[in-house]
Amino acid sequence: KYSFWKCVPDSEICARHTGIPKIILTALVDIIAENYDSISFDKSFKSQEDIWKLIETDNDFFDLVVKATRDTLVFGEGAFKLLYNPEISEYPIIQYVPAKKCEIIKQYGRLKEIVFFDSIYYDDKNNMYVLKEYYKKGCIEYKLFNSKEKEVPLDTIPETAELQNVYFND
Repeated sequence: KYSFWKCVPDSEICARHTGIPKIILTALVDIIAENYDSISFDKSFKSQEDIWKLIETDNDFFDLVVKATRDTLVFGEGAFKLLYNPEISEYPIIQYVPAKKCEIIKQYGRLKEIVFFDSIYYDDKNNMYVLKEYYKKGCIEYKLFNSKEKEVPLDTIPETAELQNVYFND
């Protein structure tokens, strides 16, 4: 890893950590959050706006935007992940995943797919597995990898055994 202070040998600059970066980060997040006033819809989509308000409330979306903004300023980018689990909520679940737990793949400067690898599991022998979720146009595909980064069947561990790829139009 690189460090600014390692790049300046025999520097007379006193290397002290201050609270200034945190103050700057907090100020930037506050500026952005202060200007967030929900997502608005065209009047012809009134019913969808009503549904969005329920989803927004269920996900505590304002706090999610604040967290996403902070993480994006720290890690550089990230992505929103949409999930649906009727055991947890009747509405879609919106989750922010920072760049260190996802890969944003672009082609010609445009979003092609997002690979989420924020789910890590261990079996009863303490072997590690990483679930990679590929969100791309028309589908969500699931792949499970062992600690040697070799793809293994989803039914290798019980937590992913029931997962099925999802395909949809537009």
